Amino acid sequence: MQWPQTWTLLEAAAREHGLTIRESVPGQHAVALAELAGGAHEVRWLAHRGLLSLLYSTAASTSMSWFKARANRLAREVAAAQEDPDAAMAQFSELLADVNVSHDAETSGTFDLSSLSTALSRKRSVAEAWLRWALQRRLVLRVVQLICDHCGFKVLRPVEQTGNAGCPRCGRTMVDPFALTSLTFRYRLAEPLRRSIDDDSVYHALIMRWLIAALANRPGYLVGAHPGVEFYRGKQQIGEADIVLLMADGTIIPAEVKRHGRQLTEGEVGKVRSIADALQSPTVLLGAGDSSEDCPQALTHDRDDGTARVITSDYWLTPIPRPAIDRSGLPRWSRHDNRPPGTLDGHEEAFCRFIEDASARAFGTHDPVRDLF
Repeated sequence: MQWPQTWTLLEAAAREHGLTIRESVPGQHAVALAELAGGAHEVRWLAHRGLLSLLYSTAASTSMSWFKARANRLAREVAAAQEDPDAAMAQFSELLADVNVSHDAETSGTFDLSSLSTALSRKRSVAEAWLRWALQRRLVLRVVQLICDHCGFKVLRPVEQTGNAGCPRCGRTMVDPFALTSLTFRYRLAEPLRRSIDDDSVYHALIMRWLIAALANRPGYLVGAHPGVEFYRGKQQIGEADIVLLMADGTIIPAEVKRHGRQLTEGEVGKVRSIADALQSPTVLLGAGDSSEDCPQALTHDRDDGTARVITSDYWLTPIPRPAIDRSGLPRWSRHDNRPPGTLDGHEEAFCRFIEDASARAFGTHDPVRDLF
């Protein structure tokens, strides 16, 4: 017997509570990212702090640096009129740091192998392994810089579009676009990856991947996980959950995810609680892109009674998630009895080992005999 799609099952479960559901735009972006990566489990190859930082800076518009510099000058003038100028400026700079994405792929930046190697623990072999995977999955595109031999205009183009390229400025064909310089490859984010960074839904996909791996250790328990679900009662939207878990008994558990733990304010948590109340959910989940040390204020929502759990990077960065189910079968754990599995640096060291091994197996360079010695 073939079961209905999990989205159909989620619709039926929500209807039991008088609600209808709809995919949100961030949810669509997270789904597109997971599908491009090869499935929810394969999103694990993005779970590295240095790598995520590089991807966010790469997604930034080429004009963003100018904008930030100009905004900082204006902010200093405003802060000077405040009672505590230093505090006002620090708060503004922190908020400005989050504004860093482009409007489209053409205006976004690029990175090279050297910067990727630096981001991935300064290991070139790890960077090469990650690039092989990302290029194969078309998460990044290889581009080269062309220089018009007529007007000197510089433009980046995918490798396959370098032949008989026309100059965007003067319109003439670039006969010798590489001049006498050596050809250097750069890499641009594909649109699904760029969009998931634009609205931070990359963190929805990363934390959803951890939840699936952690909860699916119990066969027949987790039916499905869905990123970005809007809930409606009639025509009125009652809320939007960044991740929704559907359990085998029909229980629906909503999750709210933020890139930074400081964004998990009482108001934001209250929104996901309103969804949980409408669904009669036994708990809510909260996710943060930061570590526990970097978002202590978010951990004030963490309840040992199981009514709220906070998933920080101490958990979702781990390459091999551990089960997060207690005796009652609910996805809850005690911060005191169930400490995060390892350190952040340990997670990323394991990431580097695993991506190299996975690359060797996928591209046929793995030597099983060498593993014996």
